[in-house]
Amino acid sequence: MWALWGRDQRGATGLEFALLLAAIVLPSYVIIQLGLELLAEHYRLIVTMNAMPMP
Repeated sequence: MWALWGRDQRGATGLEFALLLAAIVLPSYVIIQLGLELLAEHYRLIVTMNAMPMP
């Protein structure tokens, strides 16, 4: 029984891909989306401030 342990590697590549996707790609996507949202909000604030008349 122990001789067969670890011999079946058919699903290993798919599992590794799923783990990489869950551990690296998805958090990176969330961080990039939050950064873009922050950048867009900052841009909106700067445009609003530039549109104000000078005192």
